[in-house]
Amino acid sequence: MGHDTLIEELDFILTHPMCGTRNLESFYNNCLFSYETVPLIVIVNHIQFKRPDLLTQWSKENDLIHKVTNELDFNLPSDTKTKSVITVETDLRAKEPNSNGYYFIEWNSSMEYEQIDLCFKTKKIMVTCKTYGELLLVGLVKTGENKYGLYLKLKGESKYE
Repeated sequence: MGHDTLIEELDFILTHPMCGTRNLESFYNNCLFSYETVPLIVIVNHIQFKRPDLLTQWSKENDLIHKVTNELDFNLPSDTKTKSVITVETDLRAKEPNSNGYYFIEWNSSMEYEQIDLCFKTKKIMVTCKTYGELLLVGLVKTGENKYGLYLKLKGESKYE
C-alpha cells in the first residue's frame, strides 16, 4: 500500500469545509477494511500537520487516537507551531470590498506556506488595519513564492466614523 495515495485521499477529506470527526472515523474504518496494514502514525501525523484542531477533537472521541497522540506528544505545551501568532498590518482606506463585502490584499512573508496555513486554520493570524482596527481573516491563498492573498472582512465599524 502506498502511503502517498492514502495521504492524498486523507487530504481530500481534510480540505472539505464540512470535515468532522465522523469523516475521519469513516476514512479510518474504510482503510481497515481495504488494506492489510494501516499506517496510523502516518495518518495521525498528517492530520496534526493539516488540521490539529480536528485531531484534538477526534482524540477526545476515539481512545486509540488519544493513545497515539499521547505517545507522539502532540498535546504537550512545547508544541510551538500552534502557539505562534502572526500579526499582519494593513490599511484598507484606499481599497474597495468586493460584492460580498470582502477585501483582498497581497501579503509577502518569508515564512513557509505550511506554517502560515496551520496558523490560519488555528486562527493564529491577526490582521489589523489603521482605519478599521482588527479585521477578520476569512481566506488565505498562495499567489506566488512567499506571496499570499488574504481575504478580509470588517469586524465592526470604522474607528473614525
